[in-house]
Amino acid sequence: MIAMPRSVFAELDTGERPAARASTKYMETFQLSRPALGGTDIVTYANGAGDLDLYTIGTGGEIYRLRRGEKSMAPYEDTDLHIRGRQLFLYTSGTEGSDTPNLMTLGDSGQLSLAEYQATTGSYYQRETKPRDAGETIRQFRGARGITGNVYVNVMLDVPGEDYGLLANNFFKPGTSEWAGPVWAPVMGPGGTQAQVKSIAMVANSSVQSAIFAIGKDNSVLFSETSDRTSALRVLGPKKATALYVVADANDRLAIFAVELGTGKLLLKKEKKYQSGTVKQFDDWVQIDAAQSVPLTEIYASVTFDDLLQVFGIGTDGRLWRAGQAPGSGRSAEPVWQTLFPLGNAIPADPGSKATIFTVGRDRAGYAEAYTVSAAGDLNRFWQSPTSRQWFDQRIDLLRQDNDMVPVETHALEVVVLDEDGMPLSFAPVSIQASFLVTLFVDGRSYRCSQLNRVAAQTGPGGKLVIYQQATALAAATIYIETPGTLAGTPIVVEPNLQLQEKLASLSVADIKNAKDASGNYLLPAQYRSSDEYAQSLQQITQASMEIAGQRETPAARVVYHTVSRRKAARGFDPRLDLRAMSGTAWSIDFSSGFPQYQPMTLAQVADWKGERLAAMRASAANDDSAEVAGFLGIDWGDVWNGIKNAANYVIDGLTKIVVEIIDGIGRVLFEIAGKVFEAIIEFVQQAFDFVQGVWNWLKVKLRQLFEWLAFLFNLGDFQRMAEAVEHNTRVLLDFTAAGVDHVKDMILSGIDTLKDSLQSVVDTMIDELNKDDNPTYDQFSSQQEMTDEQAYEMEHNLFSNAYEQNGGKADEKGGGGAVSLMRSTALSSALDGLLAMMEDLANNFQFGDGKEAFDEALTFFTAIGDDPNNALNLLMSGVIKLMESVALFALDAAKGVIATLMDLVREVVESFRDVLFSEWEIPVLSQLYKFFTGKSLSIRVSQIASWLVAIPATLIYKLATGKAPFPDQASLDAYKNYVTVDWVKSKFGMTTQKQVLFDSTSEKVVAGVSLGIYAAAMVVRIFTDGLTGFLGSTGAMPDQGSKVPDGLKTYSRSWTPKGKNLAGLAAVLMRYVTTFATMPWLIRPGSPAPSCPAGDPGFAGVIWICQVIAGPTRGLLILATLSGKARTYTGELTITLWGFANIGMISWNYAASPKKDKLAKLGLSRALTNVIPGQATRFLFVPDVQEALYYVPAIIGEALIVVGNLGSAGVAVWELTEVVKDE
Repeated sequence: MIAMPRSVFAELDTGERPAARASTKYMETFQLSRPALGGTDIVTYANGAGDLDLYTIGTGGEIYRLRRGEKSMAPYEDTDLHIRGRQLFLYTSGTEGSDTPNLMTLGDSGQLSLAEYQATTGSYYQRETKPRDAGETIRQFRGARGITGNVYVNVMLDVPGEDYGLLANNFFKPGTSEWAGPVWAPVMGPGGTQAQVKSIAMVANSSVQSAIFAIGKDNSVLFSETSDRTSALRVLGPKKATALYVVADANDRLAIFAVELGTGKLLLKKEKKYQSGTVKQFDDWVQIDAAQSVPLTEIYASVTFDDLLQVFGIGTDGRLWRAGQAPGSGRSAEPVWQTLFPLGNAIPADPGSKATIFTVGRDRAGYAEAYTVSAAGDLNRFWQSPTSRQWFDQRIDLLRQDNDMVPVETHALEVVVLDEDGMPLSFAPVSIQASFLVTLFVDGRSYRCSQLNRVAAQTGPGGKLVIYQQATALAAATIYIETPGTLAGTPIVVEPNLQLQEKLASLSVADIKNAKDASGNYLLPAQYRSSDEYAQSLQQITQASMEIAGQRETPAARVVYHTVSRRKAARGFDPRLDLRAMSGTAWSIDFSSGFPQYQPMTLAQVADWKGERLAAMRASAANDDSAEVAGFLGIDWGDVWNGIKNAANYVIDGLTKIVVEIIDGIGRVLFEIAGKVFEAIIEFVQQAFDFVQGVWNWLKVKLRQLFEWLAFLFNLGDFQRMAEAVEHNTRVLLDFTAAGVDHVKDMILSGIDTLKDSLQSVVDTMIDELNKDDNPTYDQFSSQQEMTDEQAYEMEHNLFSNAYEQNGGKADEKGGGGAVSLMRSTALSSALDGLLAMMEDLANNFQFGDGKEAFDEALTFFTAIGDDPNNALNLLMSGVIKLMESVALFALDAAKGVIATLMDLVREVVESFRDVLFSEWEIPVLSQLYKFFTGKSLSIRVSQIASWLVAIPATLIYKLATGKAPFPDQASLDAYKNYVTVDWVKSKFGMTTQKQVLFDSTSEKVVAGVSLGIYAAAMVVRIFTDGLTGFLGSTGAMPDQGSKVPDGLKTYSRSWTPKGKNLAGLAAVLMRYVTTFATMPWLIRPGSPAPSCPAGDPGFAGVIWICQVIAGPTRGLLILATLSGKARTYTGELTITLWGFANIGMISWNYAASPKKDKLAKLGLSRALTNVIPGQATRFLFVPDVQEALYYVPAIIGEALIVVGNLGSAGVAVWELTEVVKDE
């Protein structure tokens, strides 16, 4: 459902306005992605947009650049730079931008190479570079830009057979090929001779610098403030080191991190805050964590988003460890270092050099990120949320070129932006932010999003945006959305986790005991499924966690309606949880038994436990001669959970207890690990989900397994079989149409004359009937049987419909034909040419000739509503019926000849143009989805497009009503196809059949249920397909300059290519065939008699239906397949309008004459009229000529009528479906 239900709208508080409808789903989606390979080294470099480019070195020395592709189909794009080398140094000198920096590398020969970008060729040119007389082999080098612009290069010259080299340097001016000196100038060491060093370093996060650092031959840490021929290194204190990393902090003070020789301890030497004299001074070496338990081998440091320092270390266990600063307690206090804690990520090393494959970087927005390579060789990104302090890792994905979709774990969000009347806001500008740095796919395109990185988007014709986040954790980032209706500074806060939160909160003990992954393996080992106590403990942990997550104004539900008001705006924007209502809550998770056990606690019990643990920590520190323990140890929230996720031994083996307490609205969580207690704060909804993921991870259940249990996974066969059934229906309808029309032709033509004579009495009777129901408005009439949110939810997250909406404009007809190449590929018969001319004349006569009065009356009726197009929804149904009298009189009078001729030629129309409906197309993403679901090629027939657009929602709504799939296996589909045949339809018409048709009451019920499910799904899909063709048609006369068309509509319309527009028309016709077949009386009302007259007879519904087949989609097929441009739009929209009002007349005539007016009959009337009014009778609102003068309001009104009408018609069908299957 893409609008706010009228029942919800009626309950809004005074001053509260609709803003958006959000539907969330933890589900499987599919993308064209492939992993980026990590290679042997990674270097980050901020590009012109401020994002981090990744430069990687392949196993053969090839250098690639990976760059975020904004608005692309994959998060990253890779470029082979066609250069080689290792030990990258990147710089810009002014002539080249940071998108194409110069690259200096070390070649296989031990000499430097410089690659410079050539704008004329769009590629890099690489050459060897060295001082004129230099010939030494270089083992390691480091480069830097100096303040004057010179490029300084420090090299460690190889000493064969030794583990050290000789330090030297030189420099050159960018843009020249000449070095300043002819040789590598020696850099002097502390003893006055050329420095002998094991490794060299420079300030990692400074693009302009002059200092040089090194580890000497004796492992001393060496330093010089300059790196030129006059430089001389001095020793920085007595400590010896095996690894070195240097950064400048937020105050531009140097921080030198080192791994101590022999102990592997993490050391730090800081530049003094206050300097005296001419020599740079440093504080003494300090150990960051005196209780460090694992020796380190490599270190990497960076400045975090909040301008604090953090250092990553690779332990001798091959795992990632981290220590970070926390703000000091005083106003001017220095930051304090937290414990070196195991994050647990396994960090590989390059097999050749043994060097660790890991790097860190910080983009221009201040976000710090790390990159490493997985065990499978894939390049991974690793980062921390600066708000929730959670850690996330995600594979770097590129666009794959083989058209093979891959499944992706996804937090899916569909947002419909609403206007103040609760209607979808088409083509609305939207600004999107996220609570932390995340990759979002918005309408199928990738964006980098955060609180600082905004995504600008625009809703489509239905006001919808589709937003995907890869599920790298159990909870997704919160989304902040600003729309034309939101107030300044108060975005809509959308939680993509709400459906998952609702599911987790309602898990039963049996659900948890029987939890399985996609392979059917139980998540809980057998010993924990022997009794309920273990699953009950997990249930209690989950419920307690979700209670915390639920402390937001937005309820935990899969569908949420967001509103705006000045009252809400006055409260201000605060993304944090409000835990005041939970003050006094306390509970714990005890791991000491070998299984996470939930334990309720009181605040007094927590206080006693805290006192005991603090005393034990102080006693332990005293025994170890450690520093006095002032309180519990600080730790970042995500460190513990990341350690659990990665099975870090220290955490898994040492974790004893997790205690939660909420006092005065502040949530504190204490982790008891290896005799120490760490304290963190819980403030954000995502943190609550960590309890759930964490306990399962502790039980060695991976996130992927949790996803397979909790998420919606596609049973491909169920949807493929439904699509086959829908396409089968279309073929049956086309094959039957000619024979069916011949059988009832005379009955139809005589009925037209009778209806003309009876029209006045029909109108009077219908108005009397409407008055019995208080003369409802169009809106009220359409809302008689609204879908529940649960039912509407099954219509959403439709992968194929979303793919078509996002990419249909780029469709291409297979074979490279012209605009729908099968159309008019041969000359039409003279009879069809004559029919076509009759239709064009009819359309012209309606707008400009004898029917002009009726046309103008209809246009005035729907547009004389004031400034708000939504006011059309308040038009009385009695007025619509009265208007029908005027238009239908002209239609029945003028169109009888056209209808008679069309019936005579219907066989020729269907046979001439059915190939158009089965032509093959390729549509980006949709074709790849089709290939994935079916195993076939990318080419998809138009009939299959329509079938797949409805397959997913039709299957799911049927499952919701019956508890089972409509076609659980091939046998059930075969039985359906063998039952619903042309002979079956003929038998319903009372016609002679080629084969005997046997009737089966059970099969008839299944057929009815399937048909109503297909109809409901198709009517929801038609909100897009009908609105699309309307909007595209309405802009057909749009001038290049000075148009009054809204900018959003103009941009959207121009994004559809001519081929895409042709496909839009074909798809719309097919969707009308789908809904027409699905409402065949004998399908949805088992036992209906053959077509018969007069109106009011039970068989008259069959007469109306066959008229709809002829004058509805078959008429549309002829026009679409033969006309083009303006003639197609006007003839198509105006002839369907005339048929629509005639159709309303026939439906009303039948209802007025029927003695049975029970609930089923009334809802059947509603289902029919709310289809016909927006789908046929009011299509004249989309003709181009009337748009400019009325500022495109007619088209906007037409879209509003489609939304409300189609939803109302679908809602009735869903109700009918539940009634049909009640006794199954």
